[in-house]
Amino acid sequence: MDVEIYREKVIEFVDSVIRPNLATWEESGSYPLELHALAAKENILSLGQNPEDEFHDDLACRKVLIEELSRSGSQAMVMALASHFVSLNAFKTTLPQTYTRLCKQIFSGKKTLVLALTEPQAGSDLKSIQCEASLEADSEYLLSGEKTFICNGNRADYMLTAARLDKKLTLFLVKADKNSITSTAIPCLGWQGLPIASIKFNRVKATRVGEPGQAGRLLQQILLQERLNLAVMANTSAMVTFEAALEYSKRRKVQGSPLFEQQIIRHRLADMHGKIELCRAYINQYIAAVTVSGPDAKAIAIAKNQAVEILEEVAAKSVQIHGASGCISGSQAERIYRDARLLGLGGGSTEVMNEMISRLL
Repeated sequence: MDVEIYREKVIEFVDSVIRPNLATWEESGSYPLELHALAAKENILSLGQNPEDEFHDDLACRKVLIEELSRSGSQAMVMALASHFVSLNAFKTTLPQTYTRLCKQIFSGKKTLVLALTEPQAGSDLKSIQCEASLEADSEYLLSGEKTFICNGNRADYMLTAARLDKKLTLFLVKADKNSITSTAIPCLGWQGLPIASIKFNRVKATRVGEPGQAGRLLQQILLQERLNLAVMANTSAMVTFEAALEYSKRRKVQGSPLFEQQIIRHRLADMHGKIELCRAYINQYIAAVTVSGPDAKAIAIAKNQAVEILEEVAAKSVQIHGASGCISGSQAERIYRDARLLGLGGGSTEVMNEMISRLL
């Protein structure tokens, strides 16, 4: 599908379905799962492609999806409707038939797939994962252990997770099973409207993804994609809250004159805009290069860290420019301000990214 036609479809969906309901979903702590079916009806989950056809990951359309969902003002909606591409990539070469089946189920809105890696004691350190897997029958494994901070973890149909198999870190596909999986909801600072949970596996059946001990290599590939997604999300969120602050400064009057007429405000906005545009240019440069030369771990780590740092700065300044109105619960400035803090943790924390960058210098 043409990128701009796809963009218009996503914009229309955001304006008609998401924006009018955000406040209600945040108040309840959960968006309805029917949202997936509604998005699938417009072929949004499949980047504009027919879910029944062979899927071709289109980086330009994926970027559009993340941008326009971010422009709704809620990063939770990006995690809800655009995060499945990260996990799906793990199956493309390891389990092709499973990949095809999952694509059709997810793109049609019938099933959901989430990434469940983080453990309470491990955080971003995959080497500290303690979840254990054992072979019980031919190609059938049983998993036991705990995962935490899992988006949609309490209601996902499938989970891509990691566990130790004979001490080797290995990826597994787990299908939801109420008899062997329990979950506990976790109230969260940001991404409200997206349920986040801790999960306990109690000898749950699982399918091995890739060879034992290959998890590190596979995760490296899919996490590069996740970090790019998060960088685009952060950069777009920064632009959204900047635009809101700019518009507010031009209509908010102080002593009879627009706030924008004050030099300190104009210069603050100019500085915000410049940083956002430079970061956007770097991300676009990376995307142009990756289609030719492939992923670059250092470049995407830089992009993610810079995008997150700029978002946090811009979000804080936007609230300051809005004044008291920027602190009202549910306002766009307030929502992006609290969402911003989570991006420095997802996909590998800022500290983990800096360590990666330093090793590749």
